[in-house]
Amino acid sequence: MTTIAAIEGPDWVVVGADSQSSDEDGFAINIPDGKVFKNNNVVFAGAGAVRGINLLQHDFTPPTIKSKDIDKYITRELVPAIRRTFIDAG
Repeated sequence: MTTIAAIEGPDWVVVGADSQSSDEDGFAINIPDGKVFKNNNVVFAGAGAVRGINLLQHDFTPPTIKSKDIDKYITRELVPAIRRTFIDAG
């Protein structure tokens, strides 16, 4: 089970997560780069299939942030782009 924690200050944020993954049989592996990473100007914290984390970290280019309205950026640009990446990757 993944644990992700974040603390936000007035002009900063700290994000942390564990680095272990396991399969259906309980086989555990350590994810060398961890589950928290920065891709361009977006910080991601991933859970679930390691494949998804790898796609977001190595094959995905986040859309440019053009507005200070982060909620709109996430719902209208970032999430649809992530979905397209996952669909294209099968």
